[in-house]
Amino acid sequence: MQVDSEQGAVNFKVAQDTEGTMSKFFMVSGILIFIALAFCFAGILQHTFFGRFVPSRPYDATFAVQLLNYTDWEAFGAHCCCLAETEDVEEKWVCDNNRSVNRLRVSDNV
Repeated sequence: MQVDSEQGAVNFKVAQDTEGTMSKFFMVSGILIFIALAFCFAGILQHTFFGRFVPSRPYDATFAVQLLNYTDWEAFGAHCCCLAETEDVEEKWVCDNNRSVNRLRVSDNV
């Protein structure tokens, strides 16, 4: 009889601790999921309002997309400026129309 009441008290305490732990886990998970959905929604809005993605790698896009729809390299160079280099591999080009593209640096030595 005494063992049954002690076992019941232990079971109640274990159930209470488990319920608290599970509640905290699902609350934190819910908050993190809500933040992730907010980032997804912000990405959708950014894409909607600010246009399409311009890839930085030559194999990702056609020549016109690489030059931001300028007709040739001379027109692109006349309207765009090279701002920065990253480890002599990429160049960041910013154009008059507020669009930018990262292009691979082409070396004459290769």
